[in-house]
Amino acid sequence: MGSIVLHNLTVSREDHGIRLRCSVSSHGLPDELWFLVKGLEISDFVLSSYNWAVIAMLLPAMYRGDDLVIQGRLSARLFTNVNNDLQAVLRISDPRLNQIRLKTEELNNDCRARTNRVGTGFSAGVDSFATLLLFAGSNPTAGISVTDLCTFNVGAMGAYNKPGVAELFKHYCDRTKRYARTRELKDISVDSNISDFYTGLGFQKTHTFRNISAALALEGVLDYYLYSSAVEYRDIRIAEGADSAYMDPILLPLLSTENLTFISAGAGLSRYKKTALIAGQPDAQSMLDVCVEPAAKRLSFVRPNCSRCWKCSRVLISLESLGLLEDFGQVFDLEYYQQNKKKLYAALLVNALGGNQLDREVVLEAKAAGLRINVTPTVLIRHISKRMGRQLKKMFKTLVNVKCL
Repeated sequence: MGSIVLHNLTVSREDHGIRLRCSVSSHGLPDELWFLVKGLEISDFVLSSYNWAVIAMLLPAMYRGDDLVIQGRLSARLFTNVNNDLQAVLRISDPRLNQIRLKTEELNNDCRARTNRVGTGFSAGVDSFATLLLFAGSNPTAGISVTDLCTFNVGAMGAYNKPGVAELFKHYCDRTKRYARTRELKDISVDSNISDFYTGLGFQKTHTFRNISAALALEGVLDYYLYSSAVEYRDIRIAEGADSAYMDPILLPLLSTENLTFISAGAGLSRYKKTALIAGQPDAQSMLDVCVEPAAKRLSFVRPNCSRCWKCSRVLISLESLGLLEDFGQVFDLEYYQQNKKKLYAALLVNALGGNQLDREVVLEAKAAGLRINVTPTVLIRHISKRMGRQLKKMFKTLVNVKCL
């Protein structure tokens, strides 16, 4: 077992924002981790510690089996959780991860003065729009309300240096800024090279740690960060190979520090119920963005969404079952949808039969609303064959990697 040493933490003002740098000493890794923050002042980082860097590097360190050595200050709460329960949870979800030790020169449990600022990510997706409604000043059941909208570039669009990613990230930042102004909120963005350290660790299984590390860079100003839930409580589980979203209500308390509390926002609602919650909102009708196509491809779209991918299909079918499909013509290609419904229905049904709870709920709700989700056996068999082909390909690749063939 080796070690990854994080040292020489610096915070500097640049023309484009405030850059947090941390030197990384380890064989085979880049020599620097950096986050570039816009929307804050350098004075907001006076109390900066290595918390953000530790969470950014935890999964890569466990994947390699290397201890994390911190030459500087670290939250006592985070230090305790990382060395104990947090790793226990992660190793259940991914057996490739190794138990490591986190070592630091200085523990800190001091609490700064409260700022009453509450941040959340804004992707213009179903979950983020739902979070804004649930944690709004007008909601009498919420004791805290959003003050800051955040946009993070941590791998959802691809690595920061891949074609189209920087341009798409700028587009998202500009969109967040415009929308924040309409709601009298602040906007913050964080760019990063975190993807350079996640080779072999896909985004869907690691997004919680990537995004939380970016949020921890804002620890000097935010009291709470609302991490929009993608999964409702009844489906929460620690399962091998699952999307990290299934563990968020378990992980987020373990990732909180003395100064920044993470909350799984909206986990009391299913995705379909969130879609119903936001569907009547004019902002969602003109801005909803759920597409998962690659950045370079998305830049060529006339509308925000391709209307073809699995995520677009799920939302379109949900909106149709709610009787509100026509209200979303600004953001989806409704003509394509109407002409290809059988194919999209089949893909949704196959995923539902394969155990996807989000798709299963949409199928049941759509049927209850009177939609004809039934598809011909030929179309269904074609989609099942494609799914099995992808699974076999993945299985073969795994067998080759572990030298079973």
